[in-house]
Amino acid sequence: MTCREKLKINHPSAISENAPGGCVSCPYDYGYAGKPYCCTPPVTCEKCWDREVEEVKEEKENDSRRVGTTLR
Repeated sequence: MTCREKLKINHPSAISENAPGGCVSCPYDYGYAGKPYCCTPPVTCEKCWDREVEEVKEEKENDSRRVGTTLR
């Protein structure tokens, strides 16, 4: 799913022809993707919104690789 598609589902009023890239603000501001390395609106805004949503990988509390855990 792209950042644009997720925004359309979660914040449909933020889709706007008048905004750079067709969406209000930045995918980073919604937590959909990391901060872009190069930001020169409006050209990169469209490409940025068309990126895939980045999955946030959470560590499990019982992960055996945690500090202080010994393997036997």
